[in-house]
Amino acid sequence: VQGHSGAIEAIVDCMYTGKLALSPATVRAVIGVANMLGVGTAEQAACQYFAGQLSTHTLVDDLEFAAQLVESGAHGRWLYQQCLVYSRTHFEDCRRSFHRLSCETLSELIRSDELRVRSEQSVLETVRSWVLDDLDSRQSSLPQLAVLIRFPRLPPAAQLSLANEPVIQHLLEMQSALV
Repeated sequence: VQGHSGAIEAIVDCMYTGKLALSPATVRAVIGVANMLGVGTAEQAACQYFAGQLSTHTLVDDLEFAAQLVESGAHGRWLYQQCLVYSRTHFEDCRRSFHRLSCETLSELIRSDELRVRSEQSVLETVRSWVLDDLDSRQSSLPQLAVLIRFPRLPPAAQLSLANEPVIQHLLEMQSALV
């Protein structure tokens, strides 16, 4: 609880006044402290505030924060789902920063039928960028992500160029090595 005195003060004030003072600067700490103290109503209100503040500029950080809360209870899981919904809706605007996501979170995003993209090529390019950002450690995740790309939905020109796609060639090499 050390270092979160402002969050504790906000929660105690909420218990006496019924009002929770939140700001973009304090909401993460309030969520964490409310969860730790088991003050569900304050945690729920802070999660709702947080979800209402989602932005394409901070989305990756927001997703990472919410992913850490998934195991902490229903409010954390709800917040993570809200971040995923926002990410799917704003995929095109945020995808250049998705290289910072974990494989699990990226998988959650691209597997959804609710993903809003102009073309499946955006998904392919996102996966390509994610893998190439750290090829040595991420190449083993490629098969898990590749099966989520809807290859038949790629534009015909993109489908024809797949044979020359480095990420796809790497995937094929990995499969050949396994066989």
